[in-house]
Amino acid sequence: MLRRRGRVAAPRAAAGADARDLALLMMEACRSLGFAARFVSGHLCDAAMVDADRPMIGGGATHAWCQVCLPAAGWWTGDLAA
Repeated sequence: MLRRRGRVAAPRAAAGADARDLALLMMEACRSLGFAARFVSGHLCDAAMVDADRPMIGGGATHAWCQVCLPAAGWWTGDLAA
């Protein structure tokens, strides 16, 4: 969230946000409630593309999500972009 002239600006609508934006929003929301949270990013694997004649290389293969530590339950993975 951004601060503009002392007010907090509303976040982008979920329809226009990417996975990174949603993961960061979720992480900060959980932290504001007192939960430990971490940002996780990586590459998506498409099993159909493994050993294919023309495997996908590069753009569009990255993703981000959030993990939250819940007492007595451990780390929970949350993906708002899924």
